[in-house]
Amino acid sequence: MSQTTRNLEAIGNVEVLYDKYASILFGIASSMANSKNDAEQILIDTFVEVQKQSGNDSNRPLGLVSLIKLTILTAHKFYSFGKLGTHFKPKLFENTPLLNQLLSQQQNLEKYCVENKITMGQAAKKIREELGLVCR
Repeated sequence: MSQTTRNLEAIGNVEVLYDKYASILFGIASSMANSKNDAEQILIDTFVEVQKQSGNDSNRPLGLVSLIKLTILTAHKFYSFGKLGTHFKPKLFENTPLLNQLLSQQQNLEKYCVENKITMGQAAKKIREELGLVCR
């Protein structure tokens, strides 16, 4: 497969991710941004980074949790780190304790499982349930 073909496939994958998750990610960016224009730029910057990552390793799909983390990281970069605080907690995740820990406090999933004596499968189920609350 040529590099051009891989690049076109990566662009198609990014478009699918954008169509599926942009509204959720924009909501997160809006809750972090000082203005609608800033939120739009954070979303654009997030998907530019997704495009870069998909071009580097198209076998590694990004899920919603990874995209949320990337959006939060992009917002921190956009505001030159520190202006959002180290434990930024979007209102969107107030009722989702596991997602809040993984996203806002940057806790490692494996560490969370060990500390809470649950399996990765149980954590994945809990994440899906919490995402269901967020994505309604």
